Amino acid sequence: MRVRTNIFQRSMLLWDRIHPYNAVHLMELPPGTSLAGLDELLAGYLEKVFPGPLRIGRGGWYLEWLESSPLKPPVKRVSLEGDPVTALSRAVEDELNTPFTGETFSPIRASLFQGGGRLFTGVTYFHPHSDAVPVVYLMEGLFRTVVSGGHDDWPPLRVASEWRTCTPGRLFSSLGDLPDQIRRVRRYARPPVRRDGGMENGLLFFTMDGEGCSRLRETARRWKVTVNDLLIGMLLKAVQTFGMKAAGHPRRKEMAVNSIVDLRKDSGRERNEIGLFLGSFSVSHELAPQRDLKETVLHINERTREIKEGRKYVGPLVGLGISSLLMKTLFSRRRENFYIKYYPHWGGITNLNLERLWGDAEVMPLNYLRAVSTGPVVPLVLSVTTLGGKVTVGLSYRLQTFSREDAEEIKGRMDEIVMAL
Repeated sequence: MRVRTNIFQRSMLLWDRIHPYNAVHLMELPPGTSLAGLDELLAGYLEKVFPGPLRIGRGGWYLEWLESSPLKPPVKRVSLEGDPVTALSRAVEDELNTPFTGETFSPIRASLFQGGGRLFTGVTYFHPHSDAVPVVYLMEGLFRTVVSGGHDDWPPLRVASEWRTCTPGRLFSSLGDLPDQIRRVRRYARPPVRRDGGMENGLLFFTMDGEGCSRLRETARRWKVTVNDLLIGMLLKAVQTFGMKAAGHPRRKEMAVNSIVDLRKDSGRERNEIGLFLGSFSVSHELAPQRDLKETVLHINERTREIKEGRKYVGPLVGLGISSLLMKTLFSRRRENFYIKYYPHWGGITNLNLERLWGDAEVMPLNYLRAVSTGPVVPLVLSVTTLGGKVTVGLSYRLQTFSREDAEEIKGRMDEIVMAL
């Protein structure tokens, strides 16, 4: 089956040529789950529910599923030495930095991580072919299959027949927003580029427990904003010190971050349909340390309401298309730093409420963790997942901009902000 790619997918395929653009979903299995035969169970499950190998055609203008060919998904076992969460972060970091290769390839691979009395399983997938929603569907079926010993009959995934996320008319009408986007971007401070970092990604996981999750929700309710607005504000505050150090040109006095938007509802797609239905929007705030978190978040909320009510999250798709064209032509030799120079953002957020996507609330994993490659657009991504009254965060960062010590500092600031809410 051959499907034409959308603008976001073609951009991701270009990013993947610069550095592997992968995503990882993991879940913790119940204590006492046997490892015996689990490798074969995982491989057999993926063979049954996944459509087949993938081929990229015409320089990324379409993806072709070879549904009649065997998938042969690789399954890897990893022993977690020492602290299991730290070891898991490093193991998943390797997954983010390991490319999918070959003219025809399996766009998904499975892993088992064991150590410290804990057992995690999950998948790494080639992000340009799908967003997170059908992967959650796949993971739910995998969890049910594991806990039932392979006796659960989970319906297979299917490939959406069309991946268009908006009409040509909507794209054309959004061209009027481009001058405003350009004016905004010219005010954004640029993240630094370290010569010794390269495009490799680092990763660390952390959790906001029940108390922290309650603080987030109660504060968002009290301030009359969304939890996503609050998280954006927290991220801006956590990286603000780095922005102050990097601020150079007097015009560049704002910091910007990106937030991903799920367009499945707009596109009329179900959770078991493979495809990438995403948009994004950008929000910025003045580099002003004296402003408190509430003032920052209220400003962000005002901007995000304007974007959502006017459906202005389509406009950035036009910018992505133009950026991809420029990177392939005029800036082909400088594409690694193209976004830092011409579309400078300090981070991104992808927020997933698993409690809304998981079909059966009675059969859920102990923990669910996600991580996404940063790509060349942003140097840091927070993959936020809500499950069972707690929030888990995968903080992936590009070593070109942030060191491992920097990432720990950002994590520490996020923790401090939550406790101060």
